[in-house]
Amino acid sequence: MTSDSNLLDSIDDPFVAIDATCRVIRLNRAFERLFGLRASSSVGRELFSLAESLQDAPLEAEIHAALAKDVAGRSMDSMTIDGRAFELRASPLNDGGLALLFLDVTHRVEDDRRTANALGRIAHDFRNRLAPLLTSLELLKRPNIAEETKTKARAIMGRQVDQMVGLIDEVQDIARGGRGATRSAGLGRAEAGNGASKEVDSLGELEPREVEPRDSTDKGARVLVADDSDLVQQSVVALLVAEGYEVRTVSDGIEAVAAAEDWRPRYVLLDLHMPRLGGMEAAKRLRQSPLADDMVLLMMSGVTLDDSWREHARQAGFDVCVDKTADPAEWLAAMRQAGKRRAGGLRG
Repeated sequence: MTSDSNLLDSIDDPFVAIDATCRVIRLNRAFERLFGLRASSSVGRELFSLAESLQDAPLEAEIHAALAKDVAGRSMDSMTIDGRAFELRASPLNDGGLALLFLDVTHRVEDDRRTANALGRIAHDFRNRLAPLLTSLELLKRPNIAEETKTKARAIMGRQVDQMVGLIDEVQDIARGGRGATRSAGLGRAEAGNGASKEVDSLGELEPREVEPRDSTDKGARVLVADDSDLVQQSVVALLVAEGYEVRTVSDGIEAVAAAEDWRPRYVLLDLHMPRLGGMEAAKRLRQSPLADDMVLLMMSGVTLDDSWREHARQAGFDVCVDKTADPAEWLAAMRQAGKRRAGGLRG
C-alpha cells in the first residue's frame, strides 16, 4: 500500500480513484494540492462533495456515463480550476470504479486561443485586402476610365495580391506549429496625415465623360469615406469619383463625425473598426445630431456580417451594412436605394 501511495505521489498530475458509487478510494498529493484537500478526510466521501469546483453537472454526467459504459481511456471535456485548464482522463478499474487523471492542458488551451486569435486577425486582414482588389477590378471593367487610373488600379491589385500571399504564408506557418507573425509585412495601417478630411482622387484624374453616375439624381452628391486603410480609401474613392460623386476621406470615427457635421455629405461610409472611434459609435454620435438626419450611413465591414451584427448596425443608426468583399456594383446600388428611401422619409 505504501509503495502504491509513493508511486501515485510521484505523478505530477492530480489523480483520484473512485468506486462504482463515486466514492473516493485513493488520491495523490497533486490532487490534494489542486483541491486543497487531505487524503485522511477525503477517502470514503462522494467525489463531488469534496470541492466546489468538482460540483459541475456536465462533469458529473460524464463520470457517471464512463462508469456505466466501462470505456477505457475515455477523455472528457476540459475544465478550468484556479485558472488552469485540465482534461480529465478516465480508465476503468477491476471493481467497477474509475481511475481519474487530471491532465494539465493550460498551455495547449492557450496555444489554441492564440491560434484562433491569429487566424481571426488573418481572416480580417484577408478581407481588407480583397476590398481594394474588387473595387479596382470594378474600375477596370469600365471602358472610359483614364489610362492613368487603370495603371494605378492595376498597381493596387498587384500590391494586394502580394500581401495576400504573405497572409497565406502566415497561415502555413501556423499550420506548421508556428504562431504567425504579429503583423504581416506591408499590412500596417497607413498614417492619417494631419488628421483633416481631404478631397481625394488618389488614382489619378478621371476624364469628364466618366463622371456621369448610374443614377443621375445622385450626380455630384457628397460622399464621406471613413476608413483607416489608405488602399481602401484610394480604391473606393476612385470608384465613387468615376460614378460622379464628390468625395472626401478621413481615417477614424472622430474625424468622420466632425467632417460629416461640417461638410454635410449625403452619404457617409464608415469602416467598422477604426482608431480612436469605430464605425458603430461614430454612427450613434451622428444620429444624435440633427445635422445628420438626412445622411445615409453605410457600414463597411471587414468581418463577416451575421444577423446579430446587422441588428447592432440598425440600432446604431446605419441605413445599410455591407461586407467589404461584396461586389462594388451591389453596394453602390444598395447605397443609392437607401438614399432614395431616406429622401422619401423612409428607413430600412
